Amino acid sequence: MESTPDLVIIDVSPMYDKGHIPGAVNYYVGDGSLDNAIAMLDKTKTYLVYCHTDSASIMGATKLTDAGFEKVFRLKGNYSAWVDAGYPVE
Repeated sequence: MESTPDLVIIDVSPMYDKGHIPGAVNYYVGDGSLDNAIAMLDKTKTYLVYCHTDSASIMGATKLTDAGFEKVFRLKGNYSAWVDAGYPVE
């Protein structure tokens, strides 16, 4: 993450307000927020998608790749892995 200065971190969960990765933006995949945001996102940037469940993060990453984004990654283990590793949260 530190070696990708243009990395955009997207939290696709409805639980953003209960804690999220610093700098993450919230486009909840379940209410269409991500679908609405896709047209405004820069396809040349690199995206890291995460949630609190695998199914939602997979869906979010798939939506981006289906829309033509080429540099899309998912956070292995999602938010809980981030917290368990002791990384900061907001």
